[in-house]
Amino acid sequence: MSSRRDSLDGSLMAAYIAFIATLNLCLGYALGVYIGVMPGISSRRDAEDEQDEPIGLPEVDTTAPEPEPEPAPEEPPIEEPVAAEVPPVEEPEVEEPVQEASHEQILEGLAIFKQKLDAVSDKLAEAKEDRAAVDQCAGEMKQANDEYLDHTSEAVETLNSSSQDELSAEEENMRQMLNKQTDEIRRANDEIDELMADDDTEAMRQKLMQSNEQLAEAASEVEESIPEPASKTVESEASKQESNEETKEETKEEANEETAEETDDPLARLDSLLDSIDDAISDDEGPLQVATLSLQFEGDEASEHTEALLKCVAALVTKELKPGQKVNATPEGSLLVTLQGDTIIEANERCERIRQQVKETTFCRDSLTVSASLVCSLTDTKGADDREVVMARLAECLEEAVKLGESRTFHHDGALAAPVPPLQLAVSSQTLEF
Repeated sequence: MSSRRDSLDGSLMAAYIAFIATLNLCLGYALGVYIGVMPGISSRRDAEDEQDEPIGLPEVDTTAPEPEPEPAPEEPPIEEPVAAEVPPVEEPEVEEPVQEASHEQILEGLAIFKQKLDAVSDKLAEAKEDRAAVDQCAGEMKQANDEYLDHTSEAVETLNSSSQDELSAEEENMRQMLNKQTDEIRRANDEIDELMADDDTEAMRQKLMQSNEQLAEAASEVEESIPEPASKTVESEASKQESNEETKEETKEEANEETAEETDDPLARLDSLLDSIDDAISDDEGPLQVATLSLQFEGDEASEHTEALLKCVAALVTKELKPGQKVNATPEGSLLVTLQGDTIIEANERCERIRQQVKETTFCRDSLTVSASLVCSLTDTKGADDREVVMARLAECLEEAVKLGESRTFHHDGALAAPVPPLQLAVSSQTLEF
């Protein structure tokens, strides 16, 4: 019992001692903090001297932020009124009708073709017995044919693919003539191949010249058959008529003046024409085409009026000439004509037109009516030494025409005289008083 009491007393004593030790420890710690003797711990007095600032947490502004005013909407800048641009009105392109485009293409091809044929004709006239030159002319002629066919092939195809309802009567006529011409050109090319195998140079040259003239005449016929495009601006009918009347009056005045000159001094005028032939021979400006027109009248009574008839025919011939070309009677009773500015092809066509027009003319005086015909002899001054050579060529043409026994046009190329193929020209019948 006493030992238990002693053990209990010892425990209480230990607890009391522990309590006292703990209390002393706490008091010592508190005192050390207050007086600042503990290392690493600032004195409370120092802390009181410092400003009282919160430690650790950032200062938080509890006041509500004032709302920022919304920016005023920007007013768009005021632009000065500008007149609205009006886009230019584009005029629709007027497409040229297919037929009219074909006409232009054909006309262009014809012009080039005739120019080349004319050049070949001049070379053939100079070639004479030169085989190499004749062969070269044959090659150039064939090349001109091929180029013309190539140039117009598209236009011909366009015309041939058109129905008859799409073409006018004039265009249908043009199509037929164009097809005929192209067939002739192809045949001419075949003939050229055959001619080049011929050993007779002169015969070959003559056939080439004849073929060349035929192709040129066919080209002229096609050119005349092409109608003028409707899209082109043309003169009014009144203006045309007025212009035609003025031209007729001028032609009549010129014819009257020239007829008066012939009446006044026909021999002086004839000398002037002969001098122009000599001048052309001496100059290098190109050959001069010269023709004689030999008249043949039907009926015995006509012989009494030969001089008057000759003057009447001379006036008719003058109307078919262009400015600068002259006509005058010769002592032999024929007409001498100088065709300044004409090529061989143009001179052939002009003589043919005159011949056919005289044939379609009735000459009358009182109760007497006379029909007349012409033999046209044509040559040029190329290769001639003087006027006598030119006149001898014309006489040879007349001689060949008399042998043939009909009204024809003959052309002398310097080597021989050959008939010109008759042309299909538009001439009208007429009656003239003499």
